[in-house]
Amino acid sequence: MPRPKGKVDPATLPLPIGHHRFINAYEAQGFRPDHASEAYQTVYGCKRSSARVGVVRLLADVRVREEIARRIEATRVVTPEALGSCLLKYRHWAEEKHDYIAGASICMDQAKLAGLLVDKRADVTPDTDASAFETRLRSSLNAPLPT
Repeated sequence: MPRPKGKVDPATLPLPIGHHRFINAYEAQGFRPDHASEAYQTVYGCKRSSARVGVVRLLADVRVREEIARRIEATRVVTPEALGSCLLKYRHWAEEKHDYIAGASICMDQAKLAGLLVDKRADVTPDTDASAFETRLRSSLNAPLPT
């Protein structure tokens, strides 16, 4: 693809992958300002002093700040209170339409959101440690294994 002639506005360019990796690491740390340099260090594998300088440079980039703001706003929108409010609205609509199946499903979703119900999930991860497997097997059989 040919490059456009003339000056290109840096704000219109996509973020480099390293910037995305930094934002992901920073988000994993809760976007706490005191952990920004740790996120930078994790991504770029540099010394702490270099990370401090790099973070200042990255956070000065308008595109990085906008992406962080977008992600923070997205997490604010999806809260238990907001989800509960939506579920109430949809349950009301289902009741108005006499859609009792949808209403019951929404009630179950509300109960899960409130922590009253939990989806049962079986742990199917294989044991990598032979002794842990043997211990689990003994406890499930309540009998000693031959040695």
